[in-house]
Parts: sequence; structure tokens; C-alpha cells
Amino acid sequence: MAFLGFADPLSLVAIGVIAASLVYSYWKRALLTFTITVACGIIFALEVVSNDLVIFDLSLSSIFGHVSPPWTLLTFQFLHANLTHLLFNVLALLLIAPVFEERIGSLRFGILYYLGGVIGGGAFLLINLAQPIIILVGASAGISSVFGAYGRLYPRDRVQLFIPLPGMPSLPVIDVVIGFLLLETALSFFGGFFGLQSIAWQAHVVAMIFGFVAAPLVMRIPVGRQRPLKPMSFTQWQALATTLELRSILEEAERADIPEIRDAWLEKFVHAMRCPQCGGPVKMRFGRLTSPCGWRGRLG
Repeated sequence: MAFLGFADPLSLVAIGVIAASLVYSYWKRALLTFTITVACGIIFALEVVSNDLVIFDLSLSSIFGHVSPPWTLLTFQFLHANLTHLLFNVLALLLIAPVFEERIGSLRFGILYYLGGVIGGGAFLLINLAQPIIILVGASAGISSVFGAYGRLYPRDRVQLFIPLPGMPSLPVIDVVIGFLLLETALSFFGGFFGLQSIAWQAHVVAMIFGFVAAPLVMRIPVGRQRPLKPMSFTQWQALATTLELRSILEEAERADIPEIRDAWLEKFVHAMRCPQCGGPVKMRFGRLTSPCGWRGRLG
């Protein structure tokens, strides 16, 4: 029996979970990355209990010309087809998004994530509207948008992909973005040979392009209680930039126009540098660099 227009009352619970995740992130200033992950897990459990009726109610779909309501452009991003689908998306979200969200702020991150999902999902629906049955679920479009923005804003950052191979190197974000686009393009032509017709590659590509293009505009959105960027001398930092990697990191820090971003680059600099006296790791405490050998360095 339908309940308020839904095939299963658990769909209302799922909508409540989505709303609660957004309210909790705002109220507690928690990272959206983590509240989205928890919400996706709870809603997947509701899918299982409802025998997938929640998917029927909340997915972005077109069934013989009948298109789902506009709000499903948001709700479909919290649904997943199966446990593997959920785990891969959660893994991608947790490996990539938290650092990026902390740098740009949850408001900007949320705009890139949710609007990217809406645009990617909407594009997929329009492209495939001639098909008799279309059902789209998953967080992949939002994740693709965030990744595209990450590649645009911080192309030299390096990420470690989740590939269980010994010695797998970290890769620059921009290289991963380009590789992803090439992979999705290949799937568009050859996916059928490998049984991958169900991959919504159009949504992923459109969302990633959106994130890449929109990132500089989104960064103009002011973040509440943002610290002013105080002038800073990099002279002493430059003396410590003895490698190409350190010089590259320092250049990014000097170009940063947001305190949190500059701090993140300087933290990366400290993590990458080695003690000029013993070659060991270095830590920064109270404006000073320290090394286990006793070396000390003061920064401006």
C-alpha cells in the first residue's frame, strides 16, 4: 500500500536521514564527507529491509516516459545498487574528499558535491531519455565533481590510489583526473564487451567537467568566520627548500590566498623536508622546526 505517495514508508525515513545528515553537519560543523558516508550506509540498510522499494521511490528514473520528481536529483545520490557499489563509492569518498573538504570548507565542498551530482545525474537522464527504463543511483557523480575540482585547484597534490599492489606510487591529482576521463571515454565505446553497460559514465564525465570548470567560481564564495590572510615572510622557508619537490610546495604556499590552504601547504612542506643536520624527519612546534638529533630552526 502506498504511503504519502511512496511505495514504502521507509522511503520517508531515508529522506529524514538525508535531512538529518545535512543538519548535523551544519550544527556540529562536522565534515560532510563523513555524514554523507554514514547516511549512505543507513539508507542502504533501508533499501535491503524494504526489498529495494526505497530505490523505486527515491532513485532518479524514467519509466516508459514517466520521469521521477525533481527532488530525486538529490536523493538518488544516497542510494546504491548493491554492497559492492556502496563500498567502492565510500572508499573513494573517504580516501579523497576529507582533505579537500578541510581545505576549501564544507559549504564550498557541499556545493561542488551535490550540484555536481545533480548536473551529472540530470545530464545522464537527458542523454538516455529515449531508453524505456532508466534508473540511476549512487554517489559517483558527486564524487567525480569533487575530484574534478580537486584536480583544478590543487593539480600538484599527490594521492595514493587504492590498488593493492606493492610499491604502488602516489600520483598527481591532475594525472588521475585525466586518467579517469580517458577510462570513462573508453568505457563509452567498449564497456559492452565487458558487461559494463550499467556504468553511468556520462554522469561521471559531465560531473567531473562541471567540478573542474566550476571550482574557481565556487572558491569565491565566502566562508563564515574565515581568518584573514596575514602577510608572511618566506625567506627562511626558501633557505630550507633544497629539493625540487620542496620548492614546488613552497610556491603553492606563496600563491595561496586562503589561510587554511597556505597552512596545509606549509604542513606538507614540513612533512616532506629532512633535517639538514641528520637527514631525519622534522616536526613543527610553536613556530620552530625540531629534529630528534637536536637541530632547531625558526620560521618567519
